[in-house]
Amino acid sequence: MDWYIVDDYIETSNGLGMDMKEIIAAWIIKASPKDSQKKLAQERYEICEQCPKKETLFNNYKWSEYCGECSCLLEGKIFSRLYDGCPLHKWLTVEDKYLSESSVIKKDKTII
Repeated sequence: MDWYIVDDYIETSNGLGMDMKEIIAAWIIKASPKDSQKKLAQERYEICEQCPKKETLFNNYKWSEYCGECSCLLEGKIFSRLYDGCPLHKWLTVEDKYLSESSVIKKDKTII
Protein backbone atom coordinates (compact mmCIF):
# COMPACT_ATOMS: atom_id res chain seq x y z
CA MET A 1 0.00 0.00 0.00
CA ASP A 2 1.22 3.49 -0.79
CA TRP A 3 1.20 5.42 2.50
CA TYR A 4 1.11 8.82 0.82
CA ILE A 5 -2.33 7.87 -0.52
CA VAL A 6 -3.50 7.03 3.00
CA ASP A 7 -2.01 10.29 4.23
CA ASP A 8 -3.91 12.28 1.59
CA TYR A 9 -7.10 10.40 2.44
CA ILE A 10 -6.74 11.20 6.14
CA GLU A 11 -6.40 14.91 5.39
CA THR A 12 -9.48 15.10 3.16
CA SER A 13 -11.59 12.13 4.17
CA ASN A 14 -14.72 13.81 5.37
CA GLY A 15 -15.31 16.81 3.14
CA LEU A 16 -15.99 19.00 6.20
CA GLY A 17 -12.57 20.56 6.39
CA MET A 18 -11.45 18.23 9.17
CA ASP A 19 -7.75 17.69 9.45
CA MET A 20 -7.44 14.19 10.85
CA LYS A 21 -3.77 14.73 11.69
CA GLU A 22 -4.70 17.62 13.97
CA ILE A 23 -7.53 15.66 15.56
CA ILE A 24 -5.19 12.76 16.32
CA ALA A 25 -2.48 15.13 17.59
CA ALA A 26 -4.94 16.78 20.01
CA TRP A 27 -5.99 13.42 21.45
CA ILE A 28 -2.35 12.35 21.81
CA ILE A 29 -1.59 15.56 23.73
CA LYS A 30 -4.65 14.89 25.91
CA ALA A 31 -3.22 11.50 26.88
CA SER A 32 -0.05 13.03 28.34
CA PRO A 33 -0.18 16.83 28.42
CA LYS A 34 2.48 19.18 29.76
CA ASP A 35 1.40 21.50 32.57
CA SER A 36 1.02 24.43 30.19
CA GLN A 37 -1.12 22.30 27.85
CA LYS A 38 -3.36 21.30 30.77
CA LYS A 39 -3.78 24.93 31.81
CA LEU A 40 -4.56 26.05 28.27
CA ALA A 41 -7.06 23.22 27.84
CA GLN A 42 -8.75 24.09 31.15
CA GLU A 43 -9.09 27.74 30.22
CA ARG A 44 -10.40 26.85 26.77
CA TYR A 45 -12.92 24.49 28.37
CA GLU A 46 -14.09 27.21 30.77
CA ILE A 47 -14.83 29.38 27.74
CA CYS A 48 -16.70 26.50 26.07
CA GLU A 49 -18.77 25.89 29.20
CA GLN A 50 -20.25 29.37 28.87
CA CYS A 51 -20.80 29.16 25.11
CA PRO A 52 -24.40 28.79 23.87
CA LYS A 53 -23.11 26.54 21.05
CA LYS A 54 -21.92 23.87 23.53
CA GLU A 55 -24.02 20.73 23.19
CA THR A 56 -24.26 17.55 25.26
CA LEU A 57 -25.36 14.16 24.01
CA PHE A 58 -25.81 12.61 27.46
CA ASN A 59 -26.40 14.70 30.57
CA ASN A 60 -23.74 14.39 33.29
CA TYR A 61 -21.20 12.83 30.91
CA LYS A 62 -18.41 15.28 30.12
CA TRP A 63 -17.09 13.03 27.33
CA SER A 64 -20.30 13.63 25.37
CA GLU A 65 -19.93 17.42 25.20
CA TYR A 66 -19.27 18.84 21.76
CA CYS A 67 -19.19 22.11 19.88
CA GLY A 68 -22.45 22.78 18.09
CA GLU A 69 -20.63 25.01 15.61
CA CYS A 70 -18.00 22.52 14.37
CA SER A 71 -19.21 19.21 15.94
CA CYS A 72 -15.88 18.46 17.65
CA LEU A 73 -15.79 16.66 20.98
CA LEU A 74 -14.64 19.25 23.50
CA GLU A 75 -12.65 16.71 25.48
CA GLY A 76 -10.13 16.49 22.64
CA LYS A 77 -10.57 19.83 20.91
CA ILE A 78 -9.40 21.83 23.93
CA PHE A 79 -5.97 20.17 23.54
CA SER A 80 -5.60 21.31 19.93
CA ARG A 81 -2.24 22.74 18.82
CA LEU A 82 -4.07 25.17 16.56
CA TYR A 83 -4.10 28.86 17.25
CA ASP A 84 -7.67 30.17 16.98
CA GLY A 85 -9.04 26.63 16.80
CA CYS A 86 -12.45 27.76 18.02
CA PRO A 87 -14.69 28.45 15.02
CA LEU A 88 -16.21 31.37 16.94
CA HIS A 89 -12.75 32.80 17.82
CA LYS A 90 -13.50 32.71 21.55
CA TRP A 91 -10.18 31.16 22.63
CA LEU A 92 -7.97 34.00 21.46
CA THR A 93 -8.04 35.70 24.87
CA VAL A 94 -6.28 32.78 26.56
CA GLU A 95 -4.14 31.37 23.76
CA ASP A 96 -1.61 34.18 23.72
CA LYS A 97 -0.64 33.28 27.31
CA TYR A 98 0.29 29.69 26.44
CA LEU A 99 1.13 29.39 22.76
CA SER A 100 4.43 30.75 21.55
CA GLU A 101 4.83 31.73 17.92
CA SER A 102 7.16 28.77 17.33
CA SER A 103 4.73 26.18 18.67
CA VAL A 104 1.59 27.44 16.97
CA ILE A 105 -0.09 25.99 13.93
CA LYS A 106 -2.30 28.54 12.24
CA LYS A 107 -5.00 27.51 9.84
CA ASP A 108 -8.03 29.14 8.33
CA LYS A 109 -10.43 26.54 9.66
CA THR A 110 -10.47 23.08 11.16
CA ILE A 111 -12.74 20.75 13.01
CA ILE A 112 -11.19 19.00 15.97
